[in-house]
Amino acid sequence: MKLIADSGSTKTDWCGLENGEKTFYKTQGINPFWMTENQIQQIIQLELLPQISHSQGFSEIYFYGAGCVADKINVIKNILQTFFHANKIEVHSDLLAAARATAAKEKGLILIIGTGSNSGLYDGEKFIQQIPSLGFLLGDEGSGSWLGKRIVADYFRKNLPEKMYESVDKMMPEKSFTEFNALLKQQILQGRFLAQFAVALKEHSNTEYAKSIVNRGFESLFDNVMVHYDGFEKYPLYAVGSVAFHFADELKNVAKTFNCTFEKIIQSPMEDLVKFHE
Repeated sequence: MKLIADSGSTKTDWCGLENGEKTFYKTQGINPFWMTENQIQQIIQLELLPQISHSQGFSEIYFYGAGCVADKINVIKNILQTFFHANKIEVHSDLLAAARATAAKEKGLILIIGTGSNSGLYDGEKFIQQIPSLGFLLGDEGSGSWLGKRIVADYFRKNLPEKMYESVDKMMPEKSFTEFNALLKQQILQGRFLAQFAVALKEHSNTEYAKSIVNRGFESLFDNVMVHYDGFEKYPLYAVGSVAFHFADELKNVAKTFNCTFEKIIQSPMEDLVKFHE
């Protein structure tokens, strides 16, 4: 039996695989870069294990996750081993999950555009070049957190279109900026907190404001990240993530202005990851 996980900052998709039979589970996101070991343990114990009747039966576990950088891999491995006692546990970045789910064993430029954004040049097995995303404070261009941050700023400056302002106002936990800022500082995952406001762009996608801010985000992603990959125009592009999926047309159009073409854009890598590990 195998257990496969694809974890972002917002949610984690899990799939138990046995003789071709698939069972899917969901928990909140797990990100070891921002979360403590205890917080991660609580998610597995309180959210995942109650959904699984045979947690000790998994012999192989493949965990792909945001924040799974080199010095955090053993943190996740040790936590998973504590709960599952599997013979084989592999922990990889969410970017490798995106690559295996889209490009499989082909070369290409891989993007994640969801709560955050990330990218890498993939040779069919591994990444040979990566431009750092820099996180939601300095980078994450085009992502939900990047878009949400600008929506929140325009909300408090009253620069949103009227109907979008009304939508965002209903989502606002605090109506004054001072109180909102205090609440933001309390959040463990501030990027995820800001990204929730990007939903308003999908609701009002036909407005000039929504089109403008989405295009600006993708243009910023290409200007600041993608053009710095060696020979970036030569490679097919692949993207995973909610923002990439819901604004696929805008993403493709921006890519064309940089002489790039997308081969595949999907919302979640899980289905294709399961095929990869079958």
